[in-house]
Amino acid sequence: MQTKMTLADLPEFDKKKTKAAVVDAFVKYRIYKYVSYEAREASTTGSYTERFHGSTNLV
Repeated sequence: MQTKMTLADLPEFDKKKTKAAVVDAFVKYRIYKYVSYEAREASTTGSYTERFHGSTNLV
């Protein structure tokens, strides 16, 4: 039989350390996003935009 957990059962945490860890994670994410190059896969499906001039059966 499981007992229900209440808010009083949650452990205390250091807000400053937690905030610093979260900010550090976001900084690493921003750097990775800026520096890393991710090759995009070529699209294999046609474009479904309107074609005002020329054939409409071309993709």
